[in-house]
Amino acid sequence: EAIPEDFKSLRQRTTLDEDIPKIEFSEEDLIVEKIKARYYDLDINGHVNNTRYLTWLGNCLYGIEPDRVVRDIFMNFNGEISANDEIDMMYKSSEDFYFGLKKNDRTVFKARVSP
Repeated sequence: EAIPEDFKSLRQRTTLDEDIPKIEFSEEDLIVEKIKARYYDLDINGHVNNTRYLTWLGNCLYGIEPDRVVRDIFMNFNGEISANDEIDMMYKSSEDFYFGLKKNDRTVFKARVSP
């Protein structure tokens, strides 16, 4: 068998004790700015590297609230972004900070930052 006995039990374990929540927020009262995916944002497959999503979120958050303390970040990746895609960056600041990326009217990324 290809998988050693020692590793079989690992298949049933997860790194988190809870399920990752689906992030829901109303897009009605979000602030929207346009950004464009650049070549240096891409991974080897030609899609925006997942670390860039977090960089965009961080730049947005700390540009607005430089003193915010972050305890948790929940992220949902729902689609791909490629080079030169024009993206709507959406955000809303309240007790939690909400952030989203939309491509062609489809939300491809959502995040919730909790203090």
